[in-house]
Amino acid sequence: NHKIIGGTAAKLVSVAMGQNTMAILHFKTCLWDTCATEALIHAKGGKVTDLFGFPLSHAHNRSEDNVFGVVASSGEEHMARIHDELCAKMRADTKSVNKIFGKWMGNVDRKSIPQAVDLARDLDGLPLSLSWLQQQIRGDDDDDNLSLKGYSIPESGAWRGMMSNGCRVMLNWENNDSNNTNPPPPSSAFYKRVVMSDLSHARAKLRNAPHKLTRDVKSYQVETAFLTSHACQNGLRNEAGVRVNRVYGADLRPAKDGS
Repeated sequence: NHKIIGGTAAKLVSVAMGQNTMAILHFKTCLWDTCATEALIHAKGGKVTDLFGFPLSHAHNRSEDNVFGVVASSGEEHMARIHDELCAKMRADTKSVNKIFGKWMGNVDRKSIPQAVDLARDLDGLPLSLSWLQQQIRGDDDDDNLSLKGYSIPESGAWRGMMSNGCRVMLNWENNDSNNTNPPPPSSAFYKRVVMSDLSHARAKLRNAPHKLTRDVKSYQVETAFLTSHACQNGLRNEAGVRVNRVYGADLRPAKDGS
């Protein structure tokens, strides 16, 4: 049955209290509308994401409200599956994806391929921007004739794991100088995202085995420090010829001890 209930908080509380099994909200709710009610739904075993499957972000650096909509489902076992199916259908709707995410992803032909727009997000929960990607990949390269026109994130190159998520970002470059002889930039890059608070398995581990979660966080820090080091990228990769992935950049924001 479909019910019309006024107010963002009232809709979400009705899901938390079991009065309704799902709530779908528009693109103009505010972060303060969803912060406390999201916690209630999680406490009841439910789920809250945007319409494309990304957990709501209440990061202090967040500059946008819930501009990607909100969908909340109750803790009933079958509702998690329905929730995920709804979000998958939204990601497969390329017309909606282009309209909503176009200002971040650019205008490129995505050929009606489902897009993993729930994974290509920065640490504040916003889609990766063209300027950020170009800066990470090209750094201080001053070739003004080469620019990133857009990107796509095919669902076929994405994975959603227990302790991390990742996707293949297909890059569409525009060369405004036909005489440019510089080596072309990569046609794709792999993006790995680990935000513990966004991962249900990590949240469960925080309750049941916090010492293991602390170990996991430190291991990710060690891994990132090694892969981004000069010794790895120049010494092992370039000089010794060891097959190590090229790392274009990293954004580490570990929580302070005691927080």
